[in-house]
Amino acid sequence: MRRFTPKEEPDGFRKEVRDRGNAWLARNPDKKASQYPDYWNEYRLAVQDAFDGCCAYMGFSIALGQVDHFIAKDVNSAYTYEWLNYRYAEPRVNLLKKKKAFLDPFKAEPGWLDIDPITLEYIIGPTLPPPMRAVAEDMLSVLNDKELVVGRRYMLRWYRSEDGSWDLNKLQGLFPLLADAVKRLQVANPAPTAASRSQAPAD
Repeated sequence: MRRFTPKEEPDGFRKEVRDRGNAWLARNPDKKASQYPDYWNEYRLAVQDAFDGCCAYMGFSIALGQVDHFIAKDVNSAYTYEWLNYRYAEPRVNLLKKKKAFLDPFKAEPGWLDIDPITLEYIIGPTLPPPMRAVAEDMLSVLNDKELVVGRRYMLRWYRSEDGSWDLNKLQGLFPLLADAVKRLQVANPAPTAASRSQAPAD
């Protein structure tokens, strides 16, 4: 799992997001989370930059993302307008996460999560502390959504040439965990799999 370093909140955030948002919450204590003003979206580009354009949970570069609340708004509204509660997320991941607790990319260590080179599904890695396993399993239920797995298969094809070789340098820069999975696949050299097929997966 990729670790990200928290960045300082940008200039203007306190006034335009935190203070304004918390003032709204104080005036509207009975409103549902779905009704909260999305002041955070005014700083979506800053959140994108804070995660180097990567999905915080899947750990690879994405063209378009959303601001996810690590602690969901309807779990604890006090964190709704807090800069350090924001994670840049692939839209489908953000949609499926909902109230689930995820492993924190700000605290992640190498080997907490890996990618299976055969199925291209995220798996629990060897260094994940046992008490975190239940949270990790909830996280994997989202990251291994069928549509996201198929997307990884297509992504992998883009980095394989006609002679069967891989452009691992480029893949490493875009998606380190997937590049590591390819390296393990090369070492194991199994029969053709979801990761090594050259044809698009069936619907």
